[in-house]
Amino acid sequence: MRVGAWWAPGGDGDGVEDAAGPDDGPAAAPGLGLDVERVDAPAFADPDALGEVGFSTAERAWAAALPRSERPAARARLWTRKEALVKAAGTGFTGDPADVAALHPPPGVVLLDVAAGLPDGIVGSVALRRA
Repeated sequence: MRVGAWWAPGGDGDGVEDAAGPDDGPAAAPGLGLDVERVDAPAFADPDALGEVGFSTAERAWAAALPRSERPAARARLWTRKEALVKAAGTGFTGDPADVAALHPPPGVVLLDVAAGLPDGIVGSVALRRA
């Protein structure tokens, strides 16, 4: 199961609002990103499935330090964070997913892990980028 969303308030239907005034220069609109993933997806079972392309050295080390049984869920959690962050930014992945910091979100971004209400074996993350 994969669910994703990107939202930013906008008046022209394109999902992006020009938050800057006429003389203020460009400003980022707020954005909301969401992703949920199955923990048992093959991509998260093996550290090399996504690990070499999807996760930074620090993220791989963080997951490897956990008990073996918890590693697939940790990798799924990291991936949902990355997906939520790029959706909140409104960019999608524009380069190497390993460059999207899932352990420490950038300033101005609230990143939440979602567990309440999700079925067993599903993890999710929500990112809110403030304007």
